[in-house]
Amino acid sequence: MIKETEKISVLNYNENRVSVIVAPDKSYSFDPSVDGVIPCVIPMTLDEIRYANNTGAFKNGMLFFDPNREEDVYESLNIVNWKDILKNKDIENIIINPTYDGLTKLISIKDSAMFERIRTVYQKIKNEGTNDISVRVEQIIKTRYKELLNRQVNTSIVLTKKDVPEKVSSDEVDMLKEQNRSMHEQLEKMQKMMEQMMTNQKTELPITEEAKKMPGRPKKTQ
Repeated sequence: MIKETEKISVLNYNENRVSVIVAPDKSYSFDPSVDGVIPCVIPMTLDEIRYANNTGAFKNGMLFFDPNREEDVYESLNIVNWKDILKNKDIENIIINPTYDGLTKLISIKDSAMFERIRTVYQKIKNEGTNDISVRVEQIIKTRYKELLNRQVNTSIVLTKKDVPEKVSSDEVDMLKEQNRSMHEQLEKMQKMMEQMMTNQKTELPITEEAKKMPGRPKKTQ
């Protein structure tokens, strides 16, 4: 149970500033998270949280709560499916390692403001350039964004097995690594053998010609 005067830590994991109105004449501005992992934290009362909730900031996942108090807070806000709210790390994982369920969550988003979070994470991954994004996942994100811009609430995107790349098991990855290591060792051995052969050829003595015969008649033997 949350007391009305209790201060609840509200967290901003976004790498951009987030502002919320918490009273008719009062607002809070959350600084960006430096790395998307360590959040900017502002303590807020339950009344302030309720007022800010009118903008959908919590339902859309723009802001989160102290994990130790989040269940009670979401219950107070009548947000039933709070466990399904995607965090930025969840979104990043879906984009980099797409699954059928994960992509379904993305295309099921019906709020354009919430989908902006998807696009922000997507653009961050693109800019960093350390992870590959499949062409199909890019198409899905762009198509759903256009649908929401055109106020199409229910998506026309139909997911198929082709949309989800087949995963390689860790055992298969280990086996491929071992094969590559073995091939690399064999190539090194062959290279050393070739180098040794070349060295041996260079150090071999040249074949000498037979001594030339002296002119004149051979000596008589007794």
